[in-house]
Amino acid sequence: MEVSKRDSLFTMNQDSIVSMVQSLQQEKIQIMQSLLRAQQDMTMMRTQYTEVMGLTREKEAQLYHLYEIRRQTDNEESRRYINSLEDQLASLRKQLQSTASNKNMGASGAQDLFAGYREEMQRERTT
Repeated sequence: MEVSKRDSLFTMNQDSIVSMVQSLQQEKIQIMQSLLRAQQDMTMMRTQYTEVMGLTREKEAQLYHLYEIRRQTDNEESRRYINSLEDQLASLRKQLQSTASNKNMGASGAQDLFAGYREEMQRERTT
């Protein structure tokens, strides 16, 4: 088949060859323009990708920072809650000791029936 194309090229007249060469040159120009556009598109996409990745990294850093702030806040709240529970526990222990000492006093005949009520009222006034 190649031989027949070459033979047909030799049998073509000069105007046909010139026309074919001009057609091939135009096709080459179109292909080069298409290639140039594709390269420009690739450059533009690479730039956009770089920008998007930069924004993504920035957003990720912001989210991580917010996560850390939230975690620290939760830890602080947990510490405050634990401290309040420890304070309540200390208060209850003190109240138990007071009640136990009052019972001991009651055995000796000097029991104060309203001591627990007064302590509770006094605690409510201080908080």
